[in-house]
Amino acid sequence: MNSKSAVATSNKWRENLPPNCPPKDAGPLTPRLLLRLTSSSSFTDDDFKSHAALGKPCLGAKLCEWSSCSMFLEGTSKAQLDDLRKYPNLRSKNVVAFVKIDSASGEGKVSTGRHVDFWMYRSFSPRDNIDSWVTVDDYK
Repeated sequence: MNSKSAVATSNKWRENLPPNCPPKDAGPLTPRLLLRLTSSSSFTDDDFKSHAALGKPCLGAKLCEWSSCSMFLEGTSKAQLDDLRKYPNLRSKNVVAFVKIDSASGEGKVSTGRHVDFWMYRSFSPRDNIDSWVTVDDYK
């Protein structure tokens, strides 16, 4: 079996997703702002790619979650963002982008700690939907 046969290649999604992804308990999200940690305010498409799309190996995580854009609900505490930035892969993330999403943006799954696994539709551009941004130091 080649690696492409194990990946959903539907034109519906912004990224190629593994089978059965998004999971059945994910769905369209109500209109809201979601937070995304980025390295700078010069946003690129890479700032919104999943670990899978960036070619990072999936170590101990579920492949479907690894294939999502990791975001957070508005109102996530600064202390939580500071704690997240202690992880090596997040240390350089010093900007919080506020991204407008709705049911036409993709599907999401809210989990513990105000975390959202977000699978974007191909038609959705997160860069075009940035409402505002602040540095993590200025985030309240």
